[in-house]
Amino acid sequence: QMLDRYFLRLALNLLHQNLLGVGGFGGVFKGQDVFLGKILRNVAIKIIAPLDIENFAGLSKEKREAEYTRQQGQQRDELGTAVNLSHPHVVTGFHVGLWRWQGEDYLYLVMELAQGTLQDELRDKQPSEAEVVDILLQVARGLDYLHREKRLIHRDVKPGNILRCQEQWKLSDFGLSRQMSDKSQSRTGNIAGSIAFMPPEAFGNESVVSTAWDMWSLGIL
Repeated sequence: QMLDRYFLRLALNLLHQNLLGVGGFGGVFKGQDVFLGKILRNVAIKIIAPLDIENFAGLSKEKREAEYTRQQGQQRDELGTAVNLSHPHVVTGFHVGLWRWQGEDYLYLVMELAQGTLQDELRDKQPSEAEVVDILLQVARGLDYLHREKRLIHRDVKPGNILRCQEQWKLSDFGLSRQMSDKSQSRTGNIAGSIAFMPPEAFGNESVVSTAWDMWSLGIL
C-alpha cells in the first residue's frame, strides 16, 4: 500500500507537469509517441474520466441508467469520430484506446499536438483584418469537409475549439457532434453547447440540428 501511494503520487506529479488543459470530460496531456525506444512525435492525449452514475442524482433509477448509457455512448462516438477524419483544417486523431487503472476504465485519444487555441490568440493580441479573413477561411474549409464529406455537424464551433497546429488553424473537439440524417437534419431533446455561439433553434424542447447550426456559430465567431 505504501508503494501504491508512492507510485500514485509520482504518476500524478508527472501528469501535472504535462497537463495542457482540463474540462468536464477529464484532461489533455502532452505525451510522446514512442516505438522501440525512439520518439516518433510529440502528441496530445485526451483522457476521459469514467462516468459516475451517482452524478445523475434526482433522476429515477431507470432514467439515471439511461442517461449514463447515453453519455457513455456519446464519449465513445466522439473518439470514434476523431480518428476517422482527415483534412488539413481538422485536428488529426491517431489512436483511441481504453486504459484500466485502479478498477476504472478510462477512454483516451492520442491526437495531433497543438501550439495553442484561437481563444489564447485573441486574448493575447488583436488580429489584423487579413488575419481574421485567413482564420475564418480555414475554419470554414474544415466545416465544409465535415458537412459535405462526413455529413457531420460539429455543434460547438468556438475559439476554444479551434487549435493552432504549426501555421494552420484546425477544428477540434467532437464531443457534441451529430451525424446528419437522410433528411439532412436531426432533432435532439438535449440543450448542449456554448450558449454565446448557439443558434436560436438550439433552445427548444426538440432543437433542430442541421448545418445551419454550425454556420450560425461561424457567423458569431
